[in-house]
Amino acid sequence: MKKRAAAAIVILSCMCASCGIEEYYYLPAAFGASQSAANKGIVNLYGISYSYFLNFRIYYRIYVSDYVELAPGTGNFSQINPTLTSDYSAFLTYINAETQNTNMGTVFSGRKYYPLEVQGTNLDQDLLNVTGGGIVNLDFSDRKNPTIQVNGGTEYTLYRSTGDGVFNPRPNRLFINDPELYAASNINDTTNADVVNTTSTSPDRYTYAAFYIVAVGMDTNFSPIYSKPGFIGVLKLPEPF
Repeated sequence: MKKRAAAAIVILSCMCASCGIEEYYYLPAAFGASQSAANKGIVNLYGISYSYFLNFRIYYRIYVSDYVELAPGTGNFSQINPTLTSDYSAFLTYINAETQNTNMGTVFSGRKYYPLEVQGTNLDQDLLNVTGGGIVNLDFSDRKNPTIQVNGGTEYTLYRSTGDGVFNPRPNRLFINDPELYAASNINDTTNADVVNTTSTSPDRYTYAAFYIVAVGMDTNFSPIYSKPGFIGVLKLPEPF
């Protein structure tokens, strides 16, 4: 019923646009119930036909922890890192919202979440610009660099962001639990800005990445349009190999 109502609003607003009334843009949350196993995230994408739709986009943030959890869930987020719980609670407001008129790009960047990237191509424009739906697989299996695969195609190595050149990730852009990734001296706005430190004094260090997805479009004024976000899950970064 909600989808029909939203579609009716779009049709009505398009009709009214010819009468001088401002057009209303809407993008549905075109992804199903996401799943995450111990080391894999799966997202079901639905077809999306709006002409102003551009692509899907995945945002991430990395959390340092002294806690080992192979199947992270909302019940143990606070044990992993309290900031993970805080971020999840903040995004849940938008996930559960009845309507969406918020610039989610600004919301994510405000909590230091960054667009996920891949090696060798543009993730948003070349892989996640699917209009007919499909399956996205995030693979964080041990003894390999984490990868993404869209609709059974080529597996691409996941890359961390550089914030459009604002920071320089160390030791590299891979999602691996390396000592330089979680070193306190590297967690700052110019190096590992995508990482949240832990307050634990334990020498044990593990890292986890949280992922969210949104549909992205652009209106006639070249302003971005976002759907409500969807939570993909939290995956443990593999150890160096």
